[in-house]
Amino acid sequence: MDPTIAGMDTIVSLFAHPDDEANGLGGTLWLLKDRYRIVLLCLTRGERGLSPGHVEVEPATARLREAEMRASAALLGAEVRFLDRIDGEVFADRAICEQVAGILRELRPVLVFGMWPLDRHPDHAAASEIARKAMRLAAYDGEFWMHEEGIHQTTAFEPDLCVDISRVVEAKNRLIRCHACQNADDRMVLEMEKLNRFRGSKAGCQSAEGFKTAQTMRAGRISILSDLR
Repeated sequence: MDPTIAGMDTIVSLFAHPDDEANGLGGTLWLLKDRYRIVLLCLTRGERGLSPGHVEVEPATARLREAEMRASAALLGAEVRFLDRIDGEVFADRAICEQVAGILRELRPVLVFGMWPLDRHPDHAAASEIARKAMRLAAYDGEFWMHEEGIHQTTAFEPDLCVDISRVVEAKNRLIRCHACQNADDRMVLEMEKLNRFRGSKAGCQSAEGFKTAQTMRAGRISILSDLR
């Protein structure tokens, strides 16, 4: 379905680096892609992603990871916007929070995906805070769901809701493999399959992605995510 069709509701995902969208919620985005316009807000281009110790900002890495991000977005039929922060230097300062708030006012999404704040990568934690601050500034009143990023990243995460992605596992793997420079020897594919099987075992399905919300759901309100198949 063409994501530019007038009247199609919008879903926004805000994350720190190229590949965060695929690892954390690629299956869920795949299930949503034909029903909603999806806009991916990527705070950085992952400029330090191939530097030993993630020390050096490398323009060639930024170009590579931007191209990988655009390939993933193309599979989803999604729009991607880079917000021009630097990998390893993401902070929830007023300027970026107001920039994201302006985008939320522009797009008026029905659902925002953000990252979980208790994460071993400081950029992920900052991305979570940016999303929450921006929603407050924008007086956003739609759904907000936070995703986990992986076995070795996210901590203290117990889902409020799980989305069954059993039938789109291979599609999610295609998204992860777009980010080839971060997926040596299919490392991230295998890690996310393991995590998603674990979530599925708790949710009564083969494979699932977990989400948490900081909101109190309105009485009688059913989440967009609750009926995804």
